[in-house]
Amino acid sequence: MKAFVKKILLFVTVCYVLLLVLDILVSNELKPNMPIKNPDLVLLGSSRCQAHFDSRIIEDSLDIKTVNIGLYSSKIDIHYMILKEYLDYTTCKPKYLTYVFDIHDNTFVDNKVTRHYQFFPSLLYNLNYYSVLRKYSGFNSGMFFCPMIRYSGYLKQYINGCTTFLYKDYSPIDKTMEINDVDPFYRNPINYEYKYDSAVIVFYMQKIINLCKVNNVKLNLVYAPEYFLCRFALNREASFSIFRKIGDDNDIPVKDFSSDSILNSNNAYFSDILHLNRKGAEYFTSSYYVPYMKKMIKNTE
Repeated sequence: MKAFVKKILLFVTVCYVLLLVLDILVSNELKPNMPIKNPDLVLLGSSRCQAHFDSRIIEDSLDIKTVNIGLYSSKIDIHYMILKEYLDYTTCKPKYLTYVFDIHDNTFVDNKVTRHYQFFPSLLYNLNYYSVLRKYSGFNSGMFFCPMIRYSGYLKQYINGCTTFLYKDYSPIDKTMEINDVDPFYRNPINYEYKYDSAVIVFYMQKIINLCKVNNVKLNLVYAPEYFLCRFALNREASFSIFRKIGDDNDIPVKDFSSDSILNSNNAYFSDILHLNRKGAEYFTSSYYVPYMKKMIKNTE
């Protein structure tokens, strides 16, 4: 009986090791290329970070190494997760972090992560990812601790070239919004409210703040441009006040770029009501963000 058990254990161990080696080979092939290791400035947030802030213009204008680690369709808990991973990866910590906060959807009630498979290559034994992603649908504990199981049903997608935005740096949108394409709801909003969970926002903002303090990174909070029709939510000010209070309580600058009428009322600068297109991003970055950040750097030196 003991000999039989030993054979079973040996068989399981050999299978596990073989799957582990295969997992390492597959994951290394599929992992996105990480950005530069020694940036001076990091930009963090959702698609409104990834599509709005042209890191090349920032680098050329401010003469500082800049990386944009914003991620399409992501929320504040995933922003924290990505920041922690990137700071652990960097050899020299950045001097500045601009966190592009969002007030449009921080409910976490849908329990979904868009393109969840883009995280698969870094999932195995990753406790940072595990602490955040395990609560979302599409993930289970086995994916984090059992080699290859998470790729079941998805390898074909990777082979065919699945869409991923993780660590893609600045990703502009080449589309111009037509007014007739705007949802009629936003043209005449009635009793519209943003959805958010203030407790979750405060919790993860504090974790981001703590990461910055530990790594001696100067943090500033920025709200990116949006088309003026987005400004009519009944609880807009209440949503903003959460981040303003966090800024006031922690002596962190908070800047709102959504109130400029020249930029935010010109549909030629937008791909949709929430996102600037390439033309708008270049104009915003050079004419608004760069002067703001130049002053920020001067005041903190």
